Amino acid sequence: MTNRPVFAKLGLSVPLHKKGTNGEIIPHLNPLRGWRKTIDDYRRDGKNDLDGPLVYFCPLNVNTNHFILLEINK
Repeated sequence: MTNRPVFAKLGLSVPLHKKGTNGEIIPHLNPLRGWRKTIDDYRRDGKNDLDGPLVYFCPLNVNTNHFILLEINK
């Protein structure tokens, strides 16, 4: 999204699952913990021209082979 508004923040892809040693798919424990910390940092620091971002987008990697987009509105 190159033409995104200043009130929207984009995050890095978050894997919800990982491949185990035998190739099985294993869910991560608390996969969104880091993204939550990033959102809290944006809100605390006010890293844009407005009071804070209003919309956060983050791609989620599901089952190590499928991506969906998570949208979090303030």
